[in-house]
Amino acid sequence: MLLGAPGAEKPVVRVDESHYIDVSDVTPERFFAVGGVALLAERVAGVRCGRSPVSGWARRSRGSTKTEWQCAAVGAAIQPLALRLITVLDGAVNPGPLELLHEAVDRTRALTRGRPATGRTHDDADPVAGSLATDSAQRFDPFPLLRALDAAGARAVVIGQVAGILHGSTELTGDLDLLWDGAPEQADALARAFAAAGCTLLDDEHRPIPPRPQAFLRPKAQFDSPQVSGDCCTPALPWGALPVRPLLDRALTAVDTDGLRVRYLRRDDLILMRRALGRPKDLRRAEELERL
Repeated sequence: MLLGAPGAEKPVVRVDESHYIDVSDVTPERFFAVGGVALLAERVAGVRCGRSPVSGWARRSRGSTKTEWQCAAVGAAIQPLALRLITVLDGAVNPGPLELLHEAVDRTRALTRGRPATGRTHDDADPVAGSLATDSAQRFDPFPLLRALDAAGARAVVIGQVAGILHGSTELTGDLDLLWDGAPEQADALARAFAAAGCTLLDDEHRPIPPRPQAFLRPKAQFDSPQVSGDCCTPALPWGALPVRPLLDRALTAVDTDGLRVRYLRRDDLILMRRALGRPKDLRRAEELERL
């Protein structure tokens, strides 16, 4: 991530909403050799506990006191949009999965701001263009529901284009699709999470109903909220010849800077699901994932 005036940007790692660590003079070998990961975690924890960051961050290597990391205060003139904790790999600053999703939410908001309403929801999504052209995209923010699912301990896995974004897809979306195992004992956690996020479910006639546990025991439960809409699916939904239950067991987990944990399909499994569904948008997105 680069931060600073045009022409004088520096690579930085975010510590909190107003402090970042300058890593412009850090090589990957040196960063890991002096315990950079542990030092970074320690400094982030200190800032969150209210301890002010020091002006310099000394290297912990024998015979050297050279300052390796510096915490730089960022003024209000610099907008911290989509700045999240990032990973230093191979000398480059690479955004993590949830950083990519934060950025996608910001891009979707900017793209749809002021767009006239059409009356179309995510359920009316075009099989080629997807849900970005629907009204659901104008309020797209999956994070409140993802946080509620994590807090409730609901073992739902992100699928669809949000999972694609977590893997680096640049194509935007306007809905959130989830997959869970359909076990009745998990329905209560789902119901608590959806209620906490202000979601309602839709019955077969698309009428809103409360998110009670029994309402989730269908092959697919459609949901809506002020921030996000989408589908909550189970393996009982027709998936062609694809056995989807094993996909849940090998799902990945991404962790945000505030501890939010999000489970999502592995890239290869998402490609399999895309090809099994076979719609034009699925095939296009599968090809993009194969190139990543």
